[in-house]
Amino acid sequence: EANQQYELARAYMQDIVCADDNSIEGWNAMASFSFRMHDYPKGCECLKTAVSIDPTHIPTLLAYAAVEMYLGDLDHAQAFLHGAAELDSGNAMTWVLLGQLYNMLERPIDAKSCNLEAIRLGLPEGAASPHQAAWRYLLDYQLSNNPPEGPSTDSIAGKAIAQEQAASGSSFATFLALGELHFQNDEFEAAEEALKEALALEGDSFAAWALRGNTFFAQGGDFAADAVQAYETAVGSCNAPSAEGRCAVLMKLGEMCVAVANFERAREVYYEVCQNLPTASSWLGLGL
Repeated sequence: EANQQYELARAYMQDIVCADDNSIEGWNAMASFSFRMHDYPKGCECLKTAVSIDPTHIPTLLAYAAVEMYLGDLDHAQAFLHGAAELDSGNAMTWVLLGQLYNMLERPIDAKSCNLEAIRLGLPEGAASPHQAAWRYLLDYQLSNNPPEGPSTDSIAGKAIAQEQAASGSSFATFLALGELHFQNDEFEAAEEALKEALALEGDSFAAWALRGNTFFAQGGDFAADAVQAYETAVGSCNAPSAEGRCAVLMKLGEMCVAVANFERAREVYYEVCQNLPTASSWLGLGL
């Protein structure tokens, strides 16, 4: 999937659930992948199977609630979230999503109460506010556009970003989130503008430079040189959050270096990945 080999990734995902069709983790992984591919019916089907295996599995209930919110069925979303809260009232993400739901239902007092409870319990790592926790969760599932049509900023992820901006003003985090939101919806010009604002505030952000590279990467050959420059900045001047994150960027950098006929740099890039996180794709890139 990281190398945009989506049909191969889909086949592997299907192999996972076929290998053990009672694995709730497998069905949830397939659901997440389906949502990232914008195959919402398939994702919902996988979540239904996961719920049938274990109706008390909190991550599944939260994912199902988020999808129902995204699709506009707020009654079903509320039922799933209330069920999750009854099963485990100490899960901060349940209260984060309930806060978003109550905002959508125009119940600001209830929304504020849920957000305060989420803060009291402890937000997920890396989230500075309930709104940030909400958009991170929604963007990870790519529940970022507004079905069936409409601006991406009207999606629940977009509204969570707007709520943070209204509460605390624009920041690096909101600009980066907007960049990702627009990128997921192929709104490349808007993504680029948001990322410029983010980098003006934190110019050494690996995440922002990598996402800027992805934005150029997705637009094809005419933007190959821009993608190379952004990826080179990410891996050369910024600290990657993990070896996996760095190697994912290096794989794309290698592909773009080949596209601009810089084969020596491509060889260096693929060789680094082969040494640090070897995969079939990295050895294939080096071999080619």
